[in-house]
Amino acid sequence: MKEQLCVVVFDGKPVNCFLRKWLHQFPHVYMASEISLELDYFSDMITCSRNQACSWFLEQENFNRILMLDHDIVPVRETMEVVKSPAPIVTARYVNKSGVLSHSVKGQGGAGCMAIRKEILKRVEPPWFAMKMDALGIKVKTCECSYFCDKAREAGYFPIKVGRCGHAMKAVLLPDNDDPEKVQFILPRILRDLLKKKGM
Repeated sequence: MKEQLCVVVFDGKPVNCFLRKWLHQFPHVYMASEISLELDYFSDMITCSRNQACSWFLEQENFNRILMLDHDIVPVRETMEVVKSPAPIVTARYVNKSGVLSHSVKGQGGAGCMAIRKEILKRVEPPWFAMKMDALGIKVKTCECSYFCDKAREAGYFPIKVGRCGHAMKAVLLPDNDDPEKVQFILPRILRDLLKKKGM
């Protein structure tokens, strides 16, 4: 069977304009909200949405590969490397909301821009995506991306990272103290930590 890719966009929040434009090149694009309506079950939990998309994808005979994209992913030229890679599980490199490289460890990858071959989902036991919490259920110990990658490796499949993509997020803009022409871009979480250190 010739490779047929379907793209699923997780549109729990508005899809950014750069991603919408990039999607025009793909003939088979689906919104996760449409899949939820088709399955007659809607949840705003990203783990549920990812599992719904995978379950729906397995039922589609015309597709043998799924590309999952979050609403805030901003494609760049190198993002196409995820589409072109023959690897069974491939993700793009991107920065998370804490301002550091997401899933930087080998064998891990972010589901915000992840392509998976159908045979992998058939061999990895569901649920494919889940979050592991601490004892109080307050902090996430393992996000849904790492959960899937861990299960995939246990099944003998090693996720790889290729290319890169942008990640749209809020930032605080500060004028530089020394140079009036310079502007500092600071993520809210980083600013919070800086203010804590200064006792503010």
